[in-house]
Amino acid sequence: MRVAVLLSGRIVTRDCRDTTRTLRKMFGHLDTTYFVSINEDVHDRAFTEQFTNDLNIEEECINIEKTIEPDELRRYRKKSETDYNRTYSMFYHNKKCFELVEKYEIVHNRAFDILIKFRSDICNVRSKNVTFLNVEENVVYIPKRYDYGGINDHIAYGNKQSMRIYCSCADNIKSMCRSDVVFHPETLLREHLRRCNIEIERFEFGYQIMPKTAVQNAKYDRSLGVNIAKRTFEKLKSRG
Repeated sequence: MRVAVLLSGRIVTRDCRDTTRTLRKMFGHLDTTYFVSINEDVHDRAFTEQFTNDLNIEEECINIEKTIEPDELRRYRKKSETDYNRTYSMFYHNKKCFELVEKYEIVHNRAFDILIKFRSDICNVRSKNVTFLNVEENVVYIPKRYDYGGINDHIAYGNKQSMRIYCSCADNIKSMCRSDVVFHPETLLREHLRRCNIEIERFEFGYQIMPKTAVQNAKYDRSLGVNIAKRTFEKLKSRG
């Protein structure tokens, strides 16, 4: 069983080692090849090199490219919390990541059985019974929760044709928004899959998204039983 893991959009995590540890734990027992497509405007070169080296990702499996927004993008009606560039960039680099897979298959005469889209900042995985192996035609498998009014856009897997459609959402954003679909990542993805007649099968998969701010870090550490904020305060207090 040959598996392609697609990491796209940006790699911004609390700790690269947490990410690579999670990925090895999830997919290390499979015949896995990793593919990365990153928005050049937001990537840290040294961090990206460390991340890709830790996972032994070959240069041919990496795309670093500036996300070019469509001219009319910022005229679309959006939800207040949605960022135009980050949202479009995610969908754009999903597509570019899939193109890396296709090129790799041609060059190496190697076909992948399963494609898995996985956010680079997923951590604290609590599900042990997800195999990512059993897939059906015209179905995309997406975890329960984190839908925010649409459908979870953190993780998805399926066979190549199903994931080809999943990763082509960027191509349909213009037509969806012109028909008054709100510009919001989870909403766009749900509508895209509906229009393409892709069935969505949900599964249980417990995880967290790594925090990116100091306040979020404290909450994250508390959820793991380590209250960093309290420890720091007590340490400073002891110094007088």
